[in-house]
Amino acid sequence: MRAYGAVNSTVRTERQTETATFWFGSSLTLYTEPLRVAVARSQRSTSAQAALVALFHVAAVDTQIATSDTKYAYLRWRPVTAIRTGAIDPDPGWSPLHITPAHPDYPSGHNTYAGAAETARVYSGIHTRSADEAGLVLGKRVAGHALNNAALLFGVG
Repeated sequence: MRAYGAVNSTVRTERQTETATFWFGSSLTLYTEPLRVAVARSQRSTSAQAALVALFHVAAVDTQIATSDTKYAYLRWRPVTAIRTGAIDPDPGWSPLHITPAHPDYPSGHNTYAGAAETARVYSGIHTRSADEAGLVLGKRVAGHALNNAALLFGVG
């Protein structure tokens, strides 16, 4: 993470930098377009399409709640803090490729939305691998819960 996520990385490729920049956007904003495309391609009725959009947003909001609760339960520092002030080879001048968000690292919120973001957040220099992995697991669990309880949400049996 230190090598790939640095603002002046010499090991990150141009494609990896593009990937990190693409995935740097807001979690919900990044997934609105794929949702819109999926709904547009769907052969379902308008009400079924609306239910799909609602289910997506229920899962997204539940994911954000679970992510925030977990971040503040563990209070894990961001890579920038660990690298600049940590006990292992501190580097006070190190900076990440992207501006680090002002909340704890663990788990990675973007990865609770989709596994595709897993590697890109390390390239940005703003998450550790363990935060990405935990975010991926949490996102899958929340989405599974939303899907398993969709009938209760929409009042159908």
